[in-house]
Amino acid sequence: SMSNPVAGEVPSQGETPTQSEPSTVPPSLSIDFALLQLAKSKFWAEHPVLMNHIKEVMHYWAQNWRHIPQAKGFLNAGRKFYLEVEESILPLSIIFDTLNASDGGNFVIFDIGSGKGFLSLLLSFLIPRIVQDSVNVKKIVLIDRNFTFVENDTRVGNAIKTDHFSLVNSTSTSSTVSNVPLLPIKGNFFDPETLELITKTGEEVGNVILVGIHLCKRLSGRFVEIFNLCPYARACVLAPCCVPNPGGGRDRSERAS
Repeated sequence: SMSNPVAGEVPSQGETPTQSEPSTVPPSLSIDFALLQLAKSKFWAEHPVLMNHIKEVMHYWAQNWRHIPQAKGFLNAGRKFYLEVEESILPLSIIFDTLNASDGGNFVIFDIGSGKGFLSLLLSFLIPRIVQDSVNVKKIVLIDRNFTFVENDTRVGNAIKTDHFSLVNSTSTSSTVSNVPLLPIKGNFFDPETLELITKTGEEVGNVILVGIHLCKRLSGRFVEIFNLCPYARACVLAPCCVPNPGGGRDRSERAS
């Protein structure tokens, strides 16, 4: 079953950072390392505008969140932090191209198997900066079976805390830019409830975009199935990390075909 204890989806206000220089703080946090690495990314040549906005958002996080307990697990994800950001760049560019090429209207984005939600956190801050005014992204729904909403959860396993999502939704820092609210939901992608939720949301809002990053094995097939079954799904962005070969072989060229 699905659960969502996050009540009152209050959009936070995000100040647009104006700093353009690299972070000058010691690289003691993974976000500082990520900022240093971002300056050397190959994606600057292909997506300079998007990259500059990402840098500004990360500067904001580094300056305003580093001492906030809710952000500790997110900002201190080790070198994985930068890898997650870099792997989000191409999906982000596709999402923004899709939204800006649309005729406008209301949208909800579903981040399937979101994990800690690096992509969704970037989307939340970047959408007001990049997407045309005629497009209204009402919320970003993150679905992951490993979410925990229990404070100080010490279970052994892959429990993913959701404190940093609440931080985005509740912290008001400026009156100039509204972040898109994040709604984490604990759920299994194979449950019929997931398709029901996405379809019902589409009925209420009008347009749905599905995003799946690092979907392993059968999850990618289920992702495509839900996209095909939901009449309100206008686009999907899928970046699988491994897809099983229907024939049972192990040759990568066979899987690619």
